[in-house]
Amino acid sequence: MSNSKMTLHDAIITVLLEFHGSIEPQELVRIINERRLYIKKDKSPVSINQIYARINNYSNLFALINGKIP
Repeated sequence: MSNSKMTLHDAIITVLLEFHGSIEPQELVRIINERRLYIKKDKSPVSINQIYARINNYSNLFALINGKIP
């Protein structure tokens, strides 16, 4: 499944819903890149640092608890 119009937020939420909100950030990155849920403008893969940045910068949407995103 590829959706170049999906934002990184949307991609994270899509995967969280599938996993019922309990996934490690590394697995989240792998799934987003494998499924091409979010395509960066430069076509490079999403990095783990981008996921951590989203979690930290959007604490109203995401959290990291015991190494997982609930």
